[in-house]
Amino acid sequence: MAYNPNILPEALKARSLSRRQLSERLGLDAANLDEELSRTPEPRQGILKNIARELALPLFIFFMERLPSLHDVIPDFRSSQPAPRAKCR
Repeated sequence: MAYNPNILPEALKARSLSRRQLSERLGLDAANLDEELSRTPEPRQGILKNIARELALPLFIFFMERLPSLHDVIPDFRSSQPAPRAKCR
């Protein structure tokens, strides 16, 4: 099974997170995160493990053919204008 670079953007969307927000949560500069993710033939296991942990997903998700349906894009009803918000672990 090979790393699938299409999974991360979809997972971020499902978690209402941007790449910039993810890099902040990981304590990485956005450019460093992009560099790690564009490594050949695939990103290091350590960075993938940290991303998976931050997104509350299993590590193997990045090696699947496609992202399984994540049905937890729920608006934050605590705000005066409910909308999907970035999730915390």
